[in-house]
Amino acid sequence: MNCRYSISIITGLLLAGLVYAGDYEALQDYVQQKKYAEARQLAGPLLAGDKPPLQIGFLVAQMEVQAGQPASAITLYEKLIQAYPEQAELYNNLAVIFASQGELARAQQTLEQGMQTQAEYAVLYKNLNLVYLARANSSYSKAINLTDTPETVGLVVLNELSLPEPEHTKVSPASHQVQAESVDNKNKAETVQQAAFAMLESWAQAWAAQKVDEYLGFYAESFQPPRGLSRPAWQRERRQRLTRPAWIKVELTDMKELHSSPERVIVELVQGYQTPGYQDRTRKQFILGLAGQAWRIEKEVSIGILR
Repeated sequence: MNCRYSISIITGLLLAGLVYAGDYEALQDYVQQKKYAEARQLAGPLLAGDKPPLQIGFLVAQMEVQAGQPASAITLYEKLIQAYPEQAELYNNLAVIFASQGELARAQQTLEQGMQTQAEYAVLYKNLNLVYLARANSSYSKAINLTDTPETVGLVVLNELSLPEPEHTKVSPASHQVQAESVDNKNKAETVQQAAFAMLESWAQAWAAQKVDEYLGFYAESFQPPRGLSRPAWQRERRQRLTRPAWIKVELTDMKELHSSPERVIVELVQGYQTPGYQDRTRKQFILGLAGQAWRIEKEVSIGILR
């Protein structure tokens, strides 16, 4: 699916007294009138330094997307990230462009980097989950030889920057804590669950596609192989079992979250497995841990074979 961009010019984006207020207002007028050449001419000198004005750069990057110049927007977002690595909105909107072009791995990497700046950012969680799902669908399509066309996905664009508050408007740390505790925890929990489920789907699709290195990459460094095997011995065994069959089908159903915390999720599911001449259905439990900004399998237990 193609990503649709909507550019909403936020007149209150600039704080009073900023040096570039006049230039910003002129740029707004040009963008609203779709006078992109004039906007680029005005913005060019302002964006030339190593640390261009954040608000102006953000506006111009959005304009380039609107003008159908995603390559220019990518270059500018990357420059702004170098200058303002704490601004999660920059990572989010850069990932939106990558996803719209089918570059899901780059979109995922960019969103995960943004999560390191503001891990509580709900929009980044939502977009990252959408990328996980799209990558799982893409792996599955390739596994069953449906298509090699890159999967694209429409993500949520952020049109407004979260800027530091002026000193006279800052509230006390205690007040900030109360505000933080009032964030919609239910939505966060649902997003964590969705991301964990999507990771398991990606794991299953890598298995079905017989992509051994990608499959093994879903296991955490702390993962303990079964039957007392060493990690290298287990990896050799898994490599043989993934590459030996002519084809593999893996289906995950009846997924249930048994426990969830910000850093650990326990999931129970039914795994359907089929190769030429063999098939089974197994109930399993997984303990997933957060490694950086990605979920990884810490423990995988087979509860029993289903008939």
